[in-house]
Amino acid sequence: MKKLFLIIALALIFNLYSNAQGQWITYTSSNGLANNYVYSITEDINGNLWFGIGGDASGGGISKYDGAIWTTYTTSDGLAGNWVYSIIEDINGNLWFGTLGNGVSKYDGTIWTTYTISDGLANDDVGAIIEDSNGDLWFGTWGGGVSKYDGTNWTTYATSDGLANNHVRSITEDINGNLWFGTGGGVNKYNGITWTTYTTSDGLADNYINAITEDINGNLWFGTGGGVTKYDGTTWTTYTTSDGLVDNYVSSITEDINGNLWFGTNSGINKYDGTTWTTYTTADGLVNNNVNAITEDINGNLWFGTWGGGVSELILGVGIKANNSCQQLQLYPSSSKGIINLETGSVGNKKMSIEIFNVYGQIIKKINKSSDLNNTNLKIDLSDCELGIYFIKLRTDKYEKIGKVLLK
Repeated sequence: MKKLFLIIALALIFNLYSNAQGQWITYTSSNGLANNYVYSITEDINGNLWFGIGGDASGGGISKYDGAIWTTYTTSDGLAGNWVYSIIEDINGNLWFGTLGNGVSKYDGTIWTTYTISDGLANDDVGAIIEDSNGDLWFGTWGGGVSKYDGTNWTTYATSDGLANNHVRSITEDINGNLWFGTGGGVNKYNGITWTTYTTSDGLADNYINAITEDINGNLWFGTGGGVTKYDGTTWTTYTTSDGLVDNYVSSITEDINGNLWFGTNSGINKYDGTTWTTYTTADGLVNNNVNAITEDINGNLWFGTWGGGVSELILGVGIKANNSCQQLQLYPSSSKGIINLETGSVGNKKMSIEIFNVYGQIIKKINKSSDLNNTNLKIDLSDCELGIYFIKLRTDKYEKIGKVLLK
């Protein structure tokens, strides 16, 4: 039975407006960060930010930030190791932390569980983790290949199976369910049966792949040691410093809610809107130019984890200006049947249009309704929809509001 989890993107609920310069906020160990060497960042379903820390001989563990309070977790709390390279949250709300030399930790909010080579993990150095559309977890290791965990059994894939290189730095799943692995010897696509390898001879900028992201248009972007390469399924296109990239060593990539791509490098950050490259460095407010990790939070703010400087938050002014003509759109998911309760607040005598979009911008449902109710509560049935992200847009003659739901 489908379960419906709600992620309300505040940047969508409110009207969008732009602030070209943005506001930079810096967080360091003096604010509560475990230390200033940040490898990875993830936001959980509750809006908490989790930072994977490394740095010195003892590492730093994990820092959680709820918007007000910093909390650090280390081996003394149950974490497998204090050098944390990768973090994800799974469909059940468990957090998984990949460490340097100590395997993987799962944290359910109460209990810590560690998995290592002795449990079936390919290698205890874990640099990448994803959960695929089937609910299987994939762990990219540094030297052992990649391990799949289905909750019971571990399966390892290495060069003998078709992997290009056993050093796996990044993993993503594309819209068609193919898995892509960034390795020290090129990129692999795995369709569940066949392994396909792509290297510089095919069009990659470099064979050492640090990051992979699929954009909203289905293009794959590979951050390498020689620039960033885009692959549209047919053509490979590489961008380097000669095109506007600030540094050819690209360690992280994120696409924001507006479709801009952000690239973390050893010399600062680039934003690419499809036409123009914009560079941000310490001169603009970035705490450190060596950027390992980027994530966008639920409010549309960008967070940058740096090597030695701590964390920078960039508030771009997207999605924080409320429309005064109506109360905030609220969505309530059913616990089991995919029924969304939409509460508009005070609507008055207005014609309403409700549109349901998929991630490609295609309208899959449309509801027109006239209302003279002061408090309108509508039910939207998504139980017949495929799993994935959907946008619900409410229009009246005075305003427009949008919410986002994730059907899993």
